[in-house]
Amino acid sequence: MRANTDKKRLIAVIITFLCLPLVVMAVLSVFAFALPAQYGETFLGELKYKAERLRDTDGKRIIVIGGSSVAFGQDSALIEKYLPEYSVVNFGLYGDLGTKLMLDLAEREIRRDDIVIVSPEQDGQTLSLFFSGSAAWQAFDGDFSLLRGVKNEDAGALVGAFPHFAGRKAGYCLTGAPEPSDIYRRASFEEHGDIKSGLRPYNIMPAGSDVTRKVSLSEAVVENDFVEYLNVFAKSLRSRGASVYYRLCPINAAAIEDGGDADAFYDYMYDALDFEFIGDPHNSVIAPEYFYDSNFHLNDSGVVVNTYNLIRDVKAVIGDSSPTDIAIPPPPEAPPVATEGDNGDESMFVYEDTEKGCRIVGLTGDGKTRKKLTVPALHDGKTVTGFTQNAFVGATELEELVLQENVGMIEDRSFEDCRSLEKVILLHSAPNKCIPGGDLFGSAKFGIYVPRKLLKSYRVSYFWAEYASRIYAAEVIA
Repeated sequence: MRANTDKKRLIAVIITFLCLPLVVMAVLSVFAFALPAQYGETFLGELKYKAERLRDTDGKRIIVIGGSSVAFGQDSALIEKYLPEYSVVNFGLYGDLGTKLMLDLAEREIRRDDIVIVSPEQDGQTLSLFFSGSAAWQAFDGDFSLLRGVKNEDAGALVGAFPHFAGRKAGYCLTGAPEPSDIYRRASFEEHGDIKSGLRPYNIMPAGSDVTRKVSLSEAVVENDFVEYLNVFAKSLRSRGASVYYRLCPINAAAIEDGGDADAFYDYMYDALDFEFIGDPHNSVIAPEYFYDSNFHLNDSGVVVNTYNLIRDVKAVIGDSSPTDIAIPPPPEAPPVATEGDNGDESMFVYEDTEKGCRIVGLTGDGKTRKKLTVPALHDGKTVTGFTQNAFVGATELEELVLQENVGMIEDRSFEDCRSLEKVILLHSAPNKCIPGGDLFGSAKFGIYVPRKLLKSYRVSYFWAEYASRIYAAEVIA
């Protein structure tokens, strides 16, 4: 009798063990699908509105597909003014979604007479078949019908990212949804899917470009299977009577790696693609003054430059010889920076002058012994715009570093030598006021601490989201 009882218990334990994942998934599914949308006000919350415009816009259309360089890169109303037979759909959002997802979502809605321009960012991730399940779930939150556009080969990435998405969403339901405080939010978009004018007047990057993310014009940056996917995509669209073109995205001229050759890249893509590459690639390489906060994001004046060229490119392929009399604005200049802040540790650093002020290149002997340092706002009356990658070499005792609003960028692995570092505290008023490199931590173990009221904003930020698990609320900051 006891043996039978033990056997039944064992069977019950096994059944429970086998069913537990199903129960967990069922609970998570309730969190994900039944709870109110939590990502609707974030930058990714714009995807469903872009999909609606793509689906519902009638007549002949110009559809530009890509990442955030498309979202930041065109004035669709201006295009419609000079090409009045067409409605314009800006179908670019975020490189971390992957170009493939944007192509897959668009493919279902393309119709006869559409002009489709594929213009991904010039980056190894966006010029590949990369797909982020995490970013996709956030973008789909509030309109899960978009799941129908995901191809079978990407289902595994979606499933893998689901538990984290569902858990985080449930947490936001308890604590409040993210409400981004900078340009990277749903409210920054206008009806065509463009970033609204007036939100990015000039280049805010300390060096004029993002030095942590150089841009390559080598053919090596493009994956072969991505080119094959583009060709299949174009063939499918042409079979429906649409026209398909490839166009080089706007690129900050100061960010191109040494030896970059726009003509060589054009020649490679011209031979590799089964559809036409439009536009002069040199027109896509634009002066740094026309960019905003990344090497692909144009400011308000830069949008006019790129839109002018885009209109002319489309006119060339449709045989429209009408004039494009758009006045090109001069490069905007950033206003003088009058920075106030804590300068108590000014003597702890070594500096070099730059065009926009000065930057830190090292530490003094005393600086290398300190456990806590604050990067000063000013040195000899000049704004301290940031520090070089090797500035903290030798700071083996440093435990806490405070960065004020004047520090606009952190290069990759800047704190590699800081083996005692526990906290980097950011005092910035919005996440995009300080741009991190793509490999910020390296082997370092520190955490990023931000104002509590901005914690959610940082964790869903365009620049900081990849470091979300290591971003915390600083107790000493409101």
